[in-house]
Amino acid sequence: MLTDTKVALEGYKITEIGEIPINWSVKQINDIAGVKTGGTPSKAKPEYWQEGTIPWMTSGEINLKRIYDVKERISELGFKNSNTTWLPVQTIMMAMNGQGKTRGTVAILHTETTCNQSLAGILPSEKYNSEYLFYYLESRYNDLRGITGEGRSGLNLGIIKSFKVVLPSLAEQQRIADILSTVDEQIENINQLIDKTKELKKGLMQKLLTKGIEHTEFKKTIIGEIPANWEIKTFREVTKVNQGLQIPIASRYLENPGHRYFYITIQALKSSEDVYYIENPTSSVVCTKDDILMTRTGNTGIVVTGVEGVFHNNFFKISYNKSLFDKNFLYIYLCSEKVQQRIKILAGSTTIPDLNHSDFYSIPVIIPNIEEQRKIAEIISSVDEQIKSYQQEKEKYIELKKGLMQQLLTGKLRVTV
Repeated sequence: MLTDTKVALEGYKITEIGEIPINWSVKQINDIAGVKTGGTPSKAKPEYWQEGTIPWMTSGEINLKRIYDVKERISELGFKNSNTTWLPVQTIMMAMNGQGKTRGTVAILHTETTCNQSLAGILPSEKYNSEYLFYYLESRYNDLRGITGEGRSGLNLGIIKSFKVVLPSLAEQQRIADILSTVDEQIENINQLIDKTKELKKGLMQKLLTKGIEHTEFKKTIIGEIPANWEIKTFREVTKVNQGLQIPIASRYLENPGHRYFYITIQALKSSEDVYYIENPTSSVVCTKDDILMTRTGNTGIVVTGVEGVFHNNFFKISYNKSLFDKNFLYIYLCSEKVQQRIKILAGSTTIPDLNHSDFYSIPVIIPNIEEQRKIAEIISSVDEQIKSYQQEKEKYIELKKGLMQQLLTGKLRVTV
């Protein structure tokens, strides 16, 4: 509701969604675009899916942002016997439902496709720029989600059609979209560098953890061929693991005056909003930055080091002989593809995978001499540093984009056309 107390700056006006340039307008999506949803052919009819050639998008693909192809296909028969419809290039896709943060997320089509009923396709008329509308709706993600609250309720076509958007002239829309897409291109270029460097790391780990550095003699073992002077043992022979502690909510603190311990959980490592502290723990559940932790249930096999505190019972602490293992080498070995695959198999494929002590102890571990371990760790760590550098550069561009969206899509920063 508007009030008389707000006075617009010169050249601007007050609208129901904020202050915008005086020559910009506010319209409902329904006034500037067609809005459609799709449908799902019956899964009970194999002929609706077998040998399908018609692309069919689901809400799980919305996070790709720019859709150049989709995974699934339906047949002509499936298309005719469902409510789905063709959507052209430059359609803006919006997730009406979906897991986690999917609802309200938008993407833009660079290919024709059909879709399921969890997605809405927004087709602006020729008077409006699709790329601009894509970026505008991306900037309003939280507002879109806020319409239905944080519950399970999804968006619907009525909500989307009545959602209000800010519209500069077509020329300004194009210019704003060009600026933001240039930043997106930089982010995508960095993503490609990160992906290539991760592939390099994967190949280096495979080579270094099987061939080592400058070896000429090899031997066959239960895990394949390795350098002749390497040892191979099981984790039972060279490590000891102990499980963390489940701390009741009532015994957790939000502040640390200095004598409390950080409570190490996966949530706390991901988000500062989930940080708790513990008092007077037993020494067996305290770890230092030199220790290695690994998750045993749920997302089994996540390896963590460089943190200190009291660890949750979802973690193992892996104690090892420091004269036998370099910490960084052991961390890299635990993260390696072969070990991670073994962990996943041993943990099982139940709803909540669980790796017990004896299963972990059964996993073989290679033991090069300590100097070679350090050299291997240094090589892999240098690649990790490069990945970290790329990720930091990417974050700068993401923040730049956020700032530009806030300024450009509200008219606070005007473009020349």
